[in-house]
Amino acid sequence: MNTKVSTRATAIAKAGAKPIRVGRDRRRHARFLSILMNRYFLIAVVVALVAVVCGAVGLAVFAPTPAQHHVETVLPNDRFQPAH
Repeated sequence: MNTKVSTRATAIAKAGAKPIRVGRDRRRHARFLSILMNRYFLIAVVVALVAVVCGAVGLAVFAPTPAQHHVETVLPNDRFQPAH
């Protein structure tokens, strides 16, 4: 048996303080971290959605101009007669 732990536990018990529950604190810390990570994930998703919406609005307001192409007119060839 580890004498440091038992001595510390005895000192805590004599002082009237509640003993530290390591397992409970670890679970609380893990829950806190999972909530914090969920919050950061949600913040990242919201930022990404805002960026997509801003991009869509920007493209709607400042639409790119279509490329200018030269239109070639084709004259009908009335004299052409296919060989029979």
